Amino acid sequence: MILLIALLCCGGKPTTETSDGDSDGDGFAIPEDCNDNDISINPDAVERCDGVDDDCNGMVDDNAADGLVWHQDGDSDGYGDPVVTTVACEQPFGYVDNTTDCDDGNATIFPGADELCDSKDNNCDGDVDNDPTNATTWYGDADDDGYGDVGDALPACSQPGGYVADGTDCNDLDDTIYPGAPELCNGVDDDCDDSIDEDPTDGYTWYLDDDGDGFGDESAPILSCNKESGTIAQGGDCDDSIDTVYPGADELCGDAQVNDCEGDANTAAAICGGWGNPVDVAAAEGVSLVAADDAWLGSTLAGKIDLGIGSSGEPVAAVLVGAFAHGGTGAVYLQRFGRGGAIGGAE
Repeated sequence: MILLIALLCCGGKPTTETSDGDSDGDGFAIPEDCNDNDISINPDAVERCDGVDDDCNGMVDDNAADGLVWHQDGDSDGYGDPVVTTVACEQPFGYVDNTTDCDDGNATIFPGADELCDSKDNNCDGDVDNDPTNATTWYGDADDDGYGDVGDALPACSQPGGYVADGTDCNDLDDTIYPGAPELCNGVDDDCDDSIDEDPTDGYTWYLDDDGDGFGDESAPILSCNKESGTIAQGGDCDDSIDTVYPGADELCGDAQVNDCEGDANTAAAICGGWGNPVDVAAAEGVSLVAADDAWLGSTLAGKIDLGIGSSGEPVAAVLVGAFAHGGTGAVYLQRFGRGGAIGGAE
């Protein structure tokens, strides 16, 4: 009686099995108590990370009081959503232990990602399109000539004011100097090609005069601020390898040239008394043409032909100047140059 009064006064609970079948004295009996031999396991117990179903809800270590908070990694980039969380003793699939992803629906956006020109904060630093890896490089154009200074480069997603895409200006303080500008005779590299006063638009045109006849070859003019060696200002030479051929030259019979650079071979032949028609070789058999091979036959103006020794004892030279129809056959005319320059004829 005394023991029972003491228990009632102190509010103690017997540790032996009660009349309702609670063996561990935790206030719950089977079947509510999933382990009636352990007072710490019962429906009112706190679930802990111990590999046991402490609260008898049929699950082990679920929502454990000493569990860790995990954050959902919906885009599988290794960085978690700060809002969507779960508590677990071990890392659940699809969750991570950090909260640093600023867009958990995009795997290209996470702390440390390359910043791109896409109007997004790719690296989660709070800034959009700052220092992007795919930015365009722009160049300061101080003189506003459309060409920028390579020394003033600025990467940016869109063109900043005062900047251009071309950085090839060699003098960004002068708007008359830029790639492709007209080169002038001013001692400056106007067109930024690393050469000064070459092919100037305000220069002089010079011509090579290889034969020294005072007339130059117009096929290869030279534009320069100063006279180049071996050049002259006068062009118009039709053959710069022969000094007897130039505009206004006297016609020389027998040199196979149109000396004055005007007209054609027939015109030149007429001056020398020929007609310029092809030579009829068959009709010329009676004339010695040993020195005139087929290349000369038919030429309006031919070279000199050696006809042997004349009656004066000196060599007799002749010029084959042409042929024309005569009595149904071809006739060859020779002009012989004898002593004193007398001219004769033969057929």
